[in-house]
Amino acid sequence: MKVVILAALLSIAAFSASAQTATCKAQADEKKLAGAALKSFTTKCERDAKAACDASAKEKKLAGAAKTIVFGFATLNDVHWHTSGEVVLMTLLGGIGTILGPIVGSTLVVMLQSELADRVGSKVTIIMGLVFIACVLSFRRGIVGEFIAWRARRASSQRISDVDGRAVVSDAAE
Repeated sequence: MKVVILAALLSIAAFSASAQTATCKAQADEKKLAGAALKSFTTKCERDAKAACDASAKEKKLAGAAKTIVFGFATLNDVHWHTSGEVVLMTLLGGIGTILGPIVGSTLVVMLQSELADRVGSKVTIIMGLVFIACVLSFRRGIVGEFIAWRARRASSQRISDVDGRAVVSDAAE
């Protein structure tokens, strides 16, 4: 039960990282504007970036407070740089830009860590790195992103065509 709660708390923090992606894209588009529009856009972009960072910080504070309440203590490992790296790892594995991506990623990472800790001990970090490399090479959009793309490809290959007044599923699906 505690693993599920921890996975949910970490997914909250991971979700906030995907919200910041939109700000980065907006900043890249900012260079295309000129004149008064640039100043107006820059001001809005800075305000949006600050709001995204504030929301992210509040979510992380909430997740940290809830973790402390659930477990009854907080350690120095909770504020180590490795912890924020795990959040990025969880988001990338699950899928950036999807709501379920960070949740799936955090669940996968926490489950793998807890299962591997009993079996391989201190080599968990190496194995997690290999899993991360395999997922990045295999699933460019993350696990959830690839699943969504697969469903879209499958739906487009199963288009229904009207032949002689009756609906027939195309042969591409078979």
